[in-house]
Amino acid sequence: MDAVTKEILAKLPRLISHRPFEWAKKSPGRPAIVEDEVTWTYKDLAIAVEGAKALLMGLDVRPGDRVLMINENCRAFVALLLACSELEACAVSVNARLSALEIDNIRAHCQPRRTFYTAEVSPDAIAHGERHGAEIREISMLGKLSIGSLADVQEEPVFKESEKHVAAMIYTTGTTGNPKGVMLSHQNLLFISETTKDVRGFTPDDYVYLTLPLSHIFGLSSSFLSSLYAGAALHLVPGFNAAHLFKTLPKGIRFPRGSGHVFQPPGTCEDQQGGDRRTAFEVLVLRRCTHGHGPQGSCGKHPWSTAQQRLWPIGNLADHSRTATRQTAAGWGHWQRNSRRTNPLRRSDKRQ
Repeated sequence: MDAVTKEILAKLPRLISHRPFEWAKKSPGRPAIVEDEVTWTYKDLAIAVEGAKALLMGLDVRPGDRVLMINENCRAFVALLLACSELEACAVSVNARLSALEIDNIRAHCQPRRTFYTAEVSPDAIAHGERHGAEIREISMLGKLSIGSLADVQEEPVFKESEKHVAAMIYTTGTTGNPKGVMLSHQNLLFISETTKDVRGFTPDDYVYLTLPLSHIFGLSSSFLSSLYAGAALHLVPGFNAAHLFKTLPKGIRFPRGSGHVFQPPGTCEDQQGGDRRTAFEVLVLRRCTHGHGPQGSCGKHPWSTAQQRLWPIGNLADHSRTATRQTAAGWGHWQRNSRRTNPLRRSDKRQ
């Protein structure tokens, strides 16, 4: 193991939930999670996570159990995910927009102790919950949740070592067969998130507009956790909508995020907004705009280059996870240097 990797690992906490709690002590009044009508400070986030942990324990969820969350981006998912970490249970995050057959196959395969459905923000989650006989409840701070019945399953072992203890399970798309549950340890997610935070220069002053689904590794680690680890504020959006983005931008967002297929390039902004794409961006100071691999069309030039923005194309994040593929931080640095050479929008990139 090289010296750089050792240095990164040495500063990582044991659980993915520990770093947000550190910010709750350091900067309790700083905004952490934002929805259109609700804002949580880091102190509020810590209180919500403790409440969600108590909820899980009251529902007989044990350390080592799997907790399935049929979700779209919302504060309830954030609290439950971090509560699973505190309880040392495994969070299984699945996008509510999957078909009934896909959801049922995953549910049968992962054998969760309990299943939660983010009813507050997702009609699809409500529909899945109704099919499974879940009960809708109003939970303090979390809003409406559908909660499934208790399952008689065997819990998994709990390890003290961060690199062995599973924090989350994310299912593949199943394009070449049945979806496979990828088990990510706490160290997996911590390493990706901490490295991303440092490479991109995230700061507590950043405001992240997050449309990437938290049921995907890109949204979960490189966007959500890395932002929280920096003490930044996260504006959670269940799905991309151009009108909502343009309405929200004037509030001071410095770092909107999206993926190639959600933050749709060439026509979506123009068609949904009904005007010149460049105008709304030229009057704002956006520090970065990140997208996943996908066609950029004319958005590669308009509005980003006009507004002198920097695009960060991200491929398979497993390539940058030390414990998933033994890729080191030095390898990440090699990727970053190559990216500067191959992406003309980033050749003069200097951290502000």
